[in-house]
Amino acid sequence: MINFLSKLKAVKTQLKCWNREEFGNIFTVVKEADQRLSFLEEKLQQYEEPVLESDPLHCQIHDARTSLSRLERMEETFWKQKAWNNWLEEGNRNTGFFHVLAIERVRRAVITAIQLHSGRIVESQEDIKIEVARYFHRLFSAGEVDQGEDLLSSIPSLVSAEDNTNLLAKPTIQEVHHAVLSIPRDGAAGPDGFFAAFFVGCWDIVGQDLLNATIFLVIACRLRKLLPSLISQEQGAFVQGRAISESIALSQELLRELNRKVKGGNIAIKLDMEKAYDRVD
Repeated sequence: MINFLSKLKAVKTQLKCWNREEFGNIFTVVKEADQRLSFLEEKLQQYEEPVLESDPLHCQIHDARTSLSRLERMEETFWKQKAWNNWLEEGNRNTGFFHVLAIERVRRAVITAIQLHSGRIVESQEDIKIEVARYFHRLFSAGEVDQGEDLLSSIPSLVSAEDNTNLLAKPTIQEVHHAVLSIPRDGAAGPDGFFAAFFVGCWDIVGQDLLNATIFLVIACRLRKLLPSLISQEQGAFVQGRAISESIALSQELLRELNRKVKGGNIAIKLDMEKAYDRVD
């Protein structure tokens, strides 16, 4: 894994050099292309007589427009990748929007202060690092847990021995390829900054290296086949085809009826599921 990340880092360095040599500053290039097109169009307007379509000036204007359009698409792609925006469809183009979104994403990623359980506000970056490390160390530290063998024996086993064997089997290159293809092309697979389109397009080169680096994707694909038999029909979140907003709407409807007079009265209970989902034990 470390070797693969080192390779990606080296590739990124070379790609940055290639980008500077091949395209330069995309914003400067777009501005120059726009100025050239304006110059040619002004030159055309200075002709006193109509200019034939076959005139070299018309060809130059056509080439300038084509070049500007191509560069503007490159600029749009630049901001789209910066913003990691997956939902804006073709046709709703707005370079300024992507620019603002990318800046906002960077701003939101900065933690300026955190509040501790005691209520104290911590603003120093060094203190924030210490408290964050302390929180996750406590969160991912397993304590004494009562296994509850009697209780576990009453829970039916839904994963067969064959399913378990398949889950534990060593990933194959075909499974990794399928997992990579399942990632949105313009969505990054991780913090390395490489989009899935890179791994798909360069599969023949990076496929073998990805075999050990994307095990979590393979496991997710394997588990996806078992989920229908493991997840209750009553669960409304984290299931494909179901939305947590439906549960919120249902809860609101029930709360509206809470004051209705019935025999025995009504009561609503909110359960804190932090211990069930937020700790390794």
